[in-house]
Formats: sequence, structure tokens, C-alpha cells
Amino acid sequence: MTIWVIAMEYADTVETKRLIKTFRSVKISYDIIYRIDYCYLAELFRMMGIFVCEDILVETNDSDAGSGTEASTNYSAHIGIFRSLQKTDSACVSQIPQSKEDQDQIKNLPNVCTRLYDLDMFDRQAGDGTGDCSARMLYCAAITEQKSALEKLLKAVLVKAVGTEQYDKNGVAGLKPLVEVFVENKIWFHSMNLQYYPKRRSDVIGEAKDAFLQAHDRIKHILEDQREAYRHLYQYAMLWCEVKVNLACSYQNEILFFFTEKLAERCRNLCAEYPDFDNARVLLGLCYEPSPNSANEALWAFDEALKAIQSECFSASVYYWIGKRYEVYPNRKEEAETAYRLANQCKPKFRTNFKLAVIARGKEDYDEALKLFSEIPEKLQAKLKVKFTDPLELEYLFKVYTQQCYIYYQKGLYLDAIRVGTEAAQVFEKYIGESVFFDRFYGTKGEKDSRYYRGLLKARLNPETVYRLLTDSCKRMLMEEKAKEYRIKALEYENGSKE
Repeated sequence: MTIWVIAMEYADTVETKRLIKTFRSVKISYDIIYRIDYCYLAELFRMMGIFVCEDILVETNDSDAGSGTEASTNYSAHIGIFRSLQKTDSACVSQIPQSKEDQDQIKNLPNVCTRLYDLDMFDRQAGDGTGDCSARMLYCAAITEQKSALEKLLKAVLVKAVGTEQYDKNGVAGLKPLVEVFVENKIWFHSMNLQYYPKRRSDVIGEAKDAFLQAHDRIKHILEDQREAYRHLYQYAMLWCEVKVNLACSYQNEILFFFTEKLAERCRNLCAEYPDFDNARVLLGLCYEPSPNSANEALWAFDEALKAIQSECFSASVYYWIGKRYEVYPNRKEEAETAYRLANQCKPKFRTNFKLAVIARGKEDYDEALKLFSEIPEKLQAKLKVKFTDPLELEYLFKVYTQQCYIYYQKGLYLDAIRVGTEAAQVFEKYIGESVFFDRFYGTKGEKDSRYYRGLLKARLNPETVYRLLTDSCKRMLMEEKAKEYRIKALEYENGSKE
């Protein structure tokens, strides 16, 4: 494993500040077949402290495509991940025809858009054991190909973001060590797993913690001799890894590895050294995220970040984190609801809809709750259609249908309870098994392949509640055979979960 060490004079402060201002955000547009490539690239930029905005071309009816403050956002760079579908691509997901509307969207992307698969980054079909990919996807490529591809992409993006003159001064060589850490430590993979299987102890979380610790140590070693314009990105990346390690510790119910206040102090120093590095202000709030006793500090940091970000779509996530901080306190529910509504105004997302729906249900405003819950499956229709929903989306779907089932049952609308309860059961019994995302992301070979992760997701869900609601609803509608079927399933799950 090679460690890159770059010994250079400290870059001119003015040039560094100019770099921070000109290379601060990226919008990534992609055809859904390249969704994992999007996840891969997005985590690279997040590790560097670059804001990321997602634009799924196939989701033409999804409000996530942009509204509110997003319209005023100026992106430093725009990346497109797509190409005309080749014969080999059909092996990666179910047949996904590109409609005329999809093609028009691609044609209408701005000229400044860097097209990932137009960079001629692959000389051969990829496959290094990551998955059974027959198409040359970026995340399937051999490690050396991944490094080369990312360096070419970063060069193209930087030239367009900062201009040729500034790029010639800084180049992309200074980012090679960071790319190397990202690829070799599989940062993208472990970062996504922290999102997919949060808040519970598992081997997956332990592995992610170890990976981020190793990445942190490597970056710390590089920083000892790093003296060039990208130093702030390495400082951010090291702090980002520490935040991830602490997050994993909190999921494992372990003592935090990095002392919260010392971590936050170093992050404050980064903010002070680079006042225009807005994402460092957001990271300061996240330093406090695993610490339940640091709500005030987290809220202050997020408020400061909002002042810097102002009306950009990236404020949505900050408002969401503010809402999460408020919601744990019984007397701050109104502030939580306000934060979630502001998040949705900036950029609608299904996770925010879910929070607002739960709040409405708590107020016994069942009609509003049902409306908000129903919008979540609608947002995921494009991915459901091509069976490309990820673990977190499937978990949300299950929770949505379960919540709706309970509300309809409480209202005495038993046919509706049966309808949505059946959908919840389908997520557990069918949709998880059908999702091609697991095969693409985890592969189909090895000790921990897609089957392992499907099992891990199922273990996080609790279908017993749904089966019991379905049993009673079917009884009330005189559907005795169905009631018996669901009662048996409830008992089987109950007995199985106790073994």
C-alpha cells in the first residue's frame, strides 16, 4: 500500500482562499443505471468537504429534482453519469429503456457538465471481485483503474470549476494521496453502510469504524508533510473520518473514540483558518451529533452554518439535522417541525416527509399524516419500477406502510389497513429479495455477499406488528382464510425471533 507524501512550500493564502470559493459544490446528474457510481463519487466529494447535490434524470416526476432555494444555487461543477445503454448494461439492472424525455434531459444539461463516461477512462471490461458487473462501472473497476479514473475526473472538474490558470498553479497531483486513501480503504462502501444500517450493533458497523480509523491515520501521516493548496481538504477529510468513527461507536453503544470537545475544537480551528469553508461549519455541528449532551453546541454550529450557506439547497440537510436535535426533547417539538418544514422547502426528500408525517400522527392529524406518508412511495416509484431500491429506502417503505396500516386500523378503515399492510409485508417478503441494488453493491460471491446484507436488513424490520394488524383487520372483514394465514406468519416470526 503506497503512501503519497508531498513536501512543498505552503501555498499562497490568497490562492487557497480563492480555491475554497471556486471549488465548493458539485451537482451530479445521472441515469439511474449508474446510481452506485453516483454514491461512489458523492462520498469522495463529501470526504473532501465539497457540497453535493443529487439530480436523478429518470425521476422526471420527483420533486427531489429541484425546487425552492435550489433554483438559486450556483454550482462549482456539474458532473453527468450516463451514456447510451449498451447491450452489456442490461446485465446490471432490469431492462431500463431510455425514453425520449430522458434523452432530452441529457441533451439539455449545460455545456460545463463533465460527462464521466466521455473521459475514456477504461481500457477493458472491469471486474475485481466487487460484483458480477459486465458493464464497465466505475465502482467495479480494479483499484488502479479507479484511482486513474478519479484523477482524470478531478482534473476535468477542477479546470471547469477554478479555471485553467488556477488549475495550472495547483494541478491535481496534490489530491492523489486523498484519492488513494478513498479507494484503498473503500471509504465509499463503508460510508454508505453507515447510512444503510444505522443505530444498531452489527459487524458491518464495526468494519466501517475500523476502515475510517485506518483512513484517518493515513491522512494524519500525509498531513505531517502536506504543504500545498489542498491542505484544507486533507484537514477536513481527517476530521470527517473522526466524525464517522464516533458515529459508528455510538451505534455500537461504545465510548466515543475521539473526545467530542477536542474534535470540535480542531474543527473550529479549521473554520477560523478558512472562514469561507462553509462545509467545515456544517461538520462542526456533526462533531456533536453522537453526543446526546451537546445539543446546544450542535444547534449553534448548525445556525452558524446556515448563515454562511444562506439560501442554497445545501441548507436542507442542515435544517434536517436541526430538526433531529430538537425532536428528542418533548418541549421542542414545534421547533423540530419548523426545521423539517424548512428542510422540505429547500429540497424535498422522503426522509423529511417521514419526520413530518410522524409529527402529524402524534398530533392525531391522521389525514395529514396519511398524505405525507403516501408521498414517500410516490417519490420512490422510479427505483421500485426497475427494482433498484437501496436498503435505507426499503426500510423507509416498510415503516411507511406499517404506519399507514396502524392509522387505518385505528380509524376502523380495515380494507385500507389490509391494502397498505399487504404492501408492508411485500417489502419484507418480496421487495428486499428482488432489489438488484444488493447484487450490484455487494456482489453475489463471498462470505458477505448480497444475501448477507439482505438478511441484515430483514433483521432490522419487525413484520410481526404488521402481520397482527392484518390478522385482526381480515377477521373484522370476515376474511377468515387470510386472517389465519397472517396469524401463522406472526407466530412464526415471533417464535423465530426468540430463538
